[in-house]
Amino acid sequence: MSTLIQALGYDPDTATLGVQFHDGAVYHYQHVTPAVYAGLLGATSLGSHFGQFIRGQYIAVKQEQKADWIKGVPRG
Repeated sequence: MSTLIQALGYDPDTATLGVQFHDGAVYHYQHVTPAVYAGLLGATSLGSHFGQFIRGQYIAVKQEQKADWIKGVPRG
């Protein structure tokens, strides 16, 4: 479980990573490769990985609502 990220998803057709934070804010990060998304999913700490490899590295666009393809955070 992440203290930062509530839900996430990836749209391979548009290379967009969708993230919903625990404060309710939803952002789409553009031009994210499948490998970057896979790295996030496999990270020991979602928040740390997100901060190090995604936040500030990709264009972020705030959304009014969560897209259907943004689901809960998958954890093993």
